[in-house]
Amino acid sequence: MRPTISIIIPVYNVQDYLTSCIESIIKQDYKDYEAIFINDGSTDDSLEILKQYVKTDKRFKLISQKNSGLSSARNTGINQAEGKYITFIDSDDWISKNYVGALVYNAEKYDADIVSIKECLVYSNGKKVYKKQDFKILKGKAADMLFGFYDTNFAWGKLIKTSIIKDNNIYFPVGKNYEDIGTMYKIYDKAHCSVRLSNENYFYRSRESSITATRSIKDVKDKISFIKEMRKYSSLRKKYNYWDLYLLVKGFGALSDVYKVPNITKKQRDVLVKEIKVAVKTCKIHLRDFRAADGIDRALLMKINLAALILRIKHKG
Repeated sequence: MRPTISIIIPVYNVQDYLTSCIESIIKQDYKDYEAIFINDGSTDDSLEILKQYVKTDKRFKLISQKNSGLSSARNTGINQAEGKYITFIDSDDWISKNYVGALVYNAEKYDADIVSIKECLVYSNGKKVYKKQDFKILKGKAADMLFGFYDTNFAWGKLIKTSIIKDNNIYFPVGKNYEDIGTMYKIYDKAHCSVRLSNENYFYRSRESSITATRSIKDVKDKISFIKEMRKYSSLRKKYNYWDLYLLVKGFGALSDVYKVPNITKKQRDVLVKEIKVAVKTCKIHLRDFRAADGIDRALLMKINLAALILRIKHKG
């Protein structure tokens, strides 16, 4: 029988964290799921750990592939998913026992295409940081949940209706970092109803060795390429309230990363800064942007061309 939800877990060299992730899935109150683990060419003991768990639960599926990156692993999971819904979990994170149940319950209750849950940040010293958020639902212009910064663009911590991804051939860009930026706006654009829960049921482990904790020129170039791609979706400007705001803030994020790249030359930095400014040049600030949940301060700095100066001073570059 087809499971209600497919849990997709890409795995790469996380032997120290993988067991806690798997155990949190096993302990779910909601049982009608399949868990798809994609071993992305791990060179540590991650694969052996997965093999032992797959033997104990028929709902667990294990797929091994050559190391191809997070996007490729997620795409493999999407292609194998049989559930009505999909949720992504990073293999170094974990979830509360009612995570899946809360997502599915609210998806069915509101006929939602996307349901997101608030994350709790967990630092290496054990400190946990909870960020409060209220319940929110958007119908019709569901993507304004993302573009107005009422929700994050992370793929994890969300339920997504499988048909939205597969019917619209939406996949994560292979070979790119910060792949969620280049993917989630496409998913939200196809959604009719999005729901944001107040539950803090996803525990995101902040690690110094993770991709998001370091910056490189490639990181910046990948973000710029996503902004340029998003700019091509000109119809979204008229369709949604906060599209320009979203692009400006993404531009600020790319600009901020420029000043976090170690050993970057002035020439390299100037080229990237100019490219970012050109990418968001046509974006406008609207009065309604001040009603958005976040982002207006960064968007304004981009529009009045003060963002680069402030970031340069901040990072003493």
